[in-house]
Amino acid sequence: MNWARILLTPLGLVLLAWGLAVPMLGLFGAEATATVTATRRLNYERNEPLRNRFNYTINYEFAVPDGRTFEGTTMMLGDFSKVPALLKAQPFRVRYAPFWPVISAPAIQARPNIEHPIVAGVGWLLAFGLWRRKPSRRSNATRGGKGTGPAS
Repeated sequence: MNWARILLTPLGLVLLAWGLAVPMLGLFGAEATATVTATRRLNYERNEPLRNRFNYTINYEFAVPDGRTFEGTTMMLGDFSKVPALLKAQPFRVRYAPFWPVISAPAIQARPNIEHPIVAGVGWLLAFGLWRRKPSRRSNATRGGKGTGPAS
């Protein structure tokens, strides 16, 4: 049993789905106004030349036109004054999939950028690209090709 294939294929499928779904939200998703329900700063400062930059987890909720309310979570990087979603009184825009609003992302993160095709490519490589069967030398020799079989 190939444990690497069993573990890496689902990871690759998740990366592929994220790398394709998030830019599709930016291009084809519907837009709604979200409000912040909770924020949490992760308890470490990043080791960067710019000081006071932290990772924040932001929980938000938004309503779709039919009146249903959905929740979402995202992570943002920055200091408290530079991340607009951290101010509870200030709403922000969210892009969501109209057919399944559970899939959502802040509009600022849903814009297509270079990160998305890279993640999708790595996901494809983990899910499908590494697992192609290579032709064995024995099967090549039996078909009349040059192989490592006995000389005639």
